Amino acid sequence: MTLGVRVIITKNNQFCLIKHTYIDGWHLPGGGIEKNESSYQAAIKEIREEAGIIAQIEDLKLISIHTNFINFKGDHVILFEVSKFEETNKFNQNEIKEMGFFTIDNLPKGTTRATIERLHEYTKIKTQSHSW
Repeated sequence: MTLGVRVIITKNNQFCLIKHTYIDGWHLPGGGIEKNESSYQAAIKEIREEAGIIAQIEDLKLISIHTNFINFKGDHVILFEVSKFEETNKFNQNEIKEMGFFTIDNLPKGTTRATIERLHEYTKIKTQSHSW
């Protein structure tokens, strides 16, 4: 089984999305949970590395847990949200090509299906699915 995290970061009715250097599309920041790391610790680490966002564990809110069996039969993704944070504008440029905040009706071209679905669930445009 594998576990990963993704984080919906909100600011002024906009959502933070990132574009990796190694895969196509715009995604919510996140990544895998490492050994001896909690899902909350992983979320805090990933948003710092991928988006230059500094948040506190107590400001994370658990949204949902999804299966991601399309990519791997034992994969699960834990989705958090955070709206209280500090922006540093410093992110891992070896891993992240671009980062930005976008409104739900103006997401960048190439936003992944799963990212759009999670944002539509978050904004109540559609009902929640348990599949990523």
